[in-house]
Amino acid sequence: MRAIQLARLSEMHDHYETLRFSYRNVLIKADIEARTNAIAILDLFKQDPTMVTHWRGIDPETKKVATITVTGIAEMAALYEAIVGYLAAGFAVRSAIEAEIMASTRIQMTSYSAKQKFMDALQLVVE
Repeated sequence: MRAIQLARLSEMHDHYETLRFSYRNVLIKADIEARTNAIAILDLFKQDPTMVTHWRGIDPETKKVATITVTGIAEMAALYEAIVGYLAAGFAVRSAIEAEIMASTRIQMTSYSAKQKFMDALQLVVE
């Protein structure tokens, strides 16, 4: 039972990292490519603080491509921190639920839903 719940939790966490989250009214990714790009662009801003870039995402209402204009290193650092914060929330929730699973009795495990616990906990953390 425990192994099944831990596997479900792992699947939920993996899925969470592929989703988009809202930043400045644009849905952006937090996947490995987004993190890598954010670090690279942050480094470019350090070299040329006058540059301007556009971070692509999705408009939550129209579902069309939308952009966030980034005009300085502070804005880019804030975007990077938002990505890392989104991921940190997922890791915190996963760790808490893992601990709960490991501390649960066999009887508690029969009605336990790692998927539901993960979704419920994220609602509290992300909002």
